[in-house]
Amino acid sequence: MKWLPALILAALFLPRTLEAQDTETTQSPGHASIKGLHRITLSIGHSHIRKGLRHDETYGVSAASWALDYDYWLTDHWAVGVHSDLLLENFLVEEHIGNKDEETSIMERNYPISVIPVILYKPWEHLALVAGVGEEFSKEENLLVYRGGLELGWHLPHHWELGATFNYDVKKDAYDTWMVGFGVSRFLGGHHAHHEAVHM
Repeated sequence: MKWLPALILAALFLPRTLEAQDTETTQSPGHASIKGLHRITLSIGHSHIRKGLRHDETYGVSAASWALDYDYWLTDHWAVGVHSDLLLENFLVEEHIGNKDEETSIMERNYPISVIPVILYKPWEHLALVAGVGEEFSKEENLLVYRGGLELGWHLPHHWELGATFNYDVKKDAYDTWMVGFGVSRFLGGHHAHHEAVHM
């Protein structure tokens, strides 16, 4: 996984170049910093695999999925994390081979699990952008995954958060998946004494 060191370096050093921006941001009354907080999220979702196969014909496979995510907020706008999800389905997909799109083979996926290091950027109070590169693991074959996504979050008392996610995953030379999920998050560490006032 040659991409992993570069991703980690970008996650660590890019936010620091923007930390001055965070310190200059004027927070409105009732809002506190989330810098230094850990966030654990459990979500249930619906995933759609566009290139799923049935009886050797392309169709869309729909599957339930679970996600477990960890994020650490380096600043009020930037976070790094590891996002993982499990598709609760066995299915077949077309896999492209060689350099020509018409060359394909059939690949089986049995309850694949994705583990993806990510970077999050929060431009507004309730919205975060997500990007990362990781792997999807299945007993047949592991695949490189590129992820882009959006998160919406609403803070609750006692360090809890309700959220919705939309992720689009591209499995290199294989297939793509989009997922809509809803989950609950728990904030830990850092500034618990002040966090209940965040985004209420």
